[in-house]
Amino acid sequence: MQTLFKTTDCYALSRQADRQLLAAQLTADLQASPSGLTLLQQAGEGGLILHESIQLLLLDVSMQSDSSQVRALVMFDELLGGCNCNDEPMPQARSVTLTLTLLPDQAVHYQSISD
Repeated sequence: MQTLFKTTDCYALSRQADRQLLAAQLTADLQASPSGLTLLQQAGEGGLILHESIQLLLLDVSMQSDSSQVRALVMFDELLGGCNCNDEPMPQARSVTLTLTLLPDQAVHYQSISD
């Protein structure tokens, strides 16, 4: 498992079953996290991820005794093109399914990503 970032509230929010606040916190963390943006960039076509475009929709939250697992659909725009003088960069909409593990020590671990 790869640690993506440390967060303050995700584990507690997953335990409280507050899916709206959990989605908002994970979205903010992905937007602000260099490792989160890198992960999305690797899932895309190598373009610039427009961090303000990142949106997250929770698909599933399951709780184990010492962690919570989250599956989420992550939607974002990736800026592609602009290689030639006459080629304007164009944002392309992308989406991936991301599986994360939330731990009590505030760490958020990346489990898997798929198209």
